[in-house]
Amino acid sequence: MPTSTAFSRSLHAAALVCAAVIAAAPAAWSATMADAAFTDTTVVPATGSLGSITAMAWAPDGSNRLFVTRKTGEVRIVKNGALLATPFTTFTPETNSECGLLGVCFDPDFLTNHRVYFFVTVSASEQRIVRMDASADVGTGAIDLISGLVTVGQNHDGGGIGFGRDGKLYWAIGNAGNGAALGEGADLASSASKVCRANADGTAPSDNPFYDGAGPNYDYVFARGFRNPFTLAFQPATGSLWVNVVGDNYEQSFLVAAGDHIGDRFAENAQGAGFITPRIVYRTNSNLVYAATIAASGAVRSGGIITITTSSPHRFRRGGMVVISGVTDGSFNGTVYVTGTPSATSFTAVQAGADATSGSGTASAGDFGGCITGGAFLDSSAVPSAYRGNFIFGDYNSGNLMRATFDGANNVTSVDLFATGSSGQIDCAVGPDGLMYFAGYGASSGSIHRASLTSPAQALVVTPQNLWLQEGGLAVVNVRLATAPATNVTVTIARSAGDADITVSGGATLTFTPANYATPQIATISAAADADTADDTATLSVSAPGITTEPVAARVHDTGAAAIGITLSASTLAISEGASGTVTARLTIAPATTTTVTVSRATGDSDITAAPATLTFTTANFATPQTITIAAAADADTVDDAATIAVASVGMTTRTVSVSASDSTLGAPTITTTPPLTAVLGSPYTYDVDASGNPAATFTLTTAPTGMTIDPVTGVISWTPTALGNANVTVRAANGNLPNATQSFTIAVAADLPPSCTITRPLTGEVLSGRNAEFYGSATDDVGTVRAEFRVDGVLTWTDLANPSDPNHYHAGGGHSAWDTILFSEGSHVLRMTVFDAGGQSGSAQVTVTISNPSTGSDASKCGTGIGLGLIVLAALLAMRRWRES
Repeated sequence: MPTSTAFSRSLHAAALVCAAVIAAAPAAWSATMADAAFTDTTVVPATGSLGSITAMAWAPDGSNRLFVTRKTGEVRIVKNGALLATPFTTFTPETNSECGLLGVCFDPDFLTNHRVYFFVTVSASEQRIVRMDASADVGTGAIDLISGLVTVGQNHDGGGIGFGRDGKLYWAIGNAGNGAALGEGADLASSASKVCRANADGTAPSDNPFYDGAGPNYDYVFARGFRNPFTLAFQPATGSLWVNVVGDNYEQSFLVAAGDHIGDRFAENAQGAGFITPRIVYRTNSNLVYAATIAASGAVRSGGIITITTSSPHRFRRGGMVVISGVTDGSFNGTVYVTGTPSATSFTAVQAGADATSGSGTASAGDFGGCITGGAFLDSSAVPSAYRGNFIFGDYNSGNLMRATFDGANNVTSVDLFATGSSGQIDCAVGPDGLMYFAGYGASSGSIHRASLTSPAQALVVTPQNLWLQEGGLAVVNVRLATAPATNVTVTIARSAGDADITVSGGATLTFTPANYATPQIATISAAADADTADDTATLSVSAPGITTEPVAARVHDTGAAAIGITLSASTLAISEGASGTVTARLTIAPATTTTVTVSRATGDSDITAAPATLTFTTANFATPQTITIAAAADADTVDDAATIAVASVGMTTRTVSVSASDSTLGAPTITTTPPLTAVLGSPYTYDVDASGNPAATFTLTTAPTGMTIDPVTGVISWTPTALGNANVTVRAANGNLPNATQSFTIAVAADLPPSCTITRPLTGEVLSGRNAEFYGSATDDVGTVRAEFRVDGVLTWTDLANPSDPNHYHAGGGHSAWDTILFSEGSHVLRMTVFDAGGQSGSAQVTVTISNPSTGSDASKCGTGIGLGLIVLAALLAMRRWRES
């Protein structure tokens, strides 16, 4: 991660001076709800005891306990609306950058086993999932359930964790950030860039899509391609997994299924074939909000539906908010929600009005923020019907909460604001009272809030309305009244339809009085074990005289219904031409009937074959490995062969073996690479010489300048020029077969030139404001740059070190949208960026901008430093900002 030098020291000093003031007077805030029917109620005021919040979850047992994780390692409990004095537990995590205690979830059978799970960065090289007992308010029995999860102690650590409706534990990890870019592409051996899935005991399910047993794959992989999946949530009505992914240019939310690939950081909102597309997307930070130009005659309304044609790809998604403006016919202007995207340059939306045709103007995407954070589905009768099932999620940068709605087919129909002004919005969770709770991160803004709602009429508040259980397990339904009754009210919970295995085993009758009407009471639902392998379903009815009955859809995952699959002994095989090797295959569970598995070459060279063509498994031999022989026939060429062997059966995930066959035909070497012909005085020169032929060649230099060497096995030439001018080189490759290969070339050695520098943002004359402004640029150089210094009016404010994955791209503040203009006075300022190369040369660029920040009515200098409170806030922002570089 790029580091600050002088600026970080001044920030640390300011933090020490201001710490006592901040602790004594934490900043209060209140969100503004988009719908006036809701109000922001502060549940736990801002306090240092609850700062640095990363996640929160309600214990599903009727205890009214909200578990809150802190980046620094504490787990705190808010019980009956009060923060308990004693932490549930305290980890000692790695806390650099985005590391720390990051996630929490509860076992679906929590009423029986009392298990809670935490996602924690335990060191600069490892993350773990830790299980504890939460039967009391202080945790016991910590067990490392999953160890060895990827991190490099920087950012993109992920942290999303939760149990699926299949009773499996899911978690998500990013690409390790800071240029590491781990686990991307086809890399299935790493937990990085993945959503993973485990049995509740920590073992890998054999029906995971890339499970290969003894093979090289990381058997827990469920889906892949995730840059920074900070949070995940399961949709109550469908059981679907939604993953929120923080991006470079787009914030995205995906509905993820087994085997999916979202395209890594390279394909944000531009996923092609083989990748899934985001269901919710918005551009990262307001300064990057995109607008598509509407073509001439590109606005057509017919039958209340508009079709807009743009002059370039619009990248809008179904349900996305689009603001249309500047159309010649003003009746087209306004906010709409995309109903379809017939092509990359057209979209449709519902819009009232007479049939018409017009054009010109722009279509702009909704501006929601720049760092998507935790979300939850409103699964309760506490809210009006229009809000039930909505997905509420946050954005850390903007402090916005968004609301996504769905149709009967689970398509997104709209994405709009739910609230604004949540300071450092980090996570959401639906409480046992059926209302949405949301949390802000930070030492001075770490607080818990609730989107409260006053009901105009009496109603039964039931949470959840979609209940998922494990066979043989228990779960609770929370019930309260919406308003105070005049007299006592008796509420009955009973099964009204469905499987008899689902019963109300406790709290079938609940009594509410004018005094306790608002306090949730619980009904316990049981799912009896049965002999079949089918999931059970039932409808529970919650009723009371004179009040509308509310339903609960109960679904039971049958633990005997394990998916059948194929397990291979290996997913790769290396053999020599003219030879063969073997792998074995078996089934994971007994098939219902005799099952045929086919073996075939899916892709690759026809010289590679597999036999037999079919394997037969029965209830008696399903677990016995059967042998597949893979052979590589000799051929006349000198090229290695490769192929993919597919092992498949109807209704099962196809397993593959990647086969490589080394060629055994003798052949003289041929050098296949082209040398770089320029070098810089005093800077390392490298050329990796490759040669074909069999056997492998060894390399020597027959002509070379002083100091140049070559590795005889790898062919890598290394040299640091000590004089200007031309240097002649001849390299020879030999493998015992004549003729030897030679390559002669001349390297021109020149003096080191200073780097050139360009400030990309801001532009000269730009007016800047706020804490998330852009100040960054790029460099070009003949030997590569190593750092950049950022100055304001000649004063050094930030030093950014080269990122190995993008060494000529630099940012003030360490990333995009990380430059805080609040630290500087109003008016004109000269911004200067200076880059330095490995040889000590430098180059600079500068722009003149205007800083204009509206008065906040407070005096930040009261902290006793020249930059005061702004630095404390910046420290919090830097601690949690989702790193914008790969």
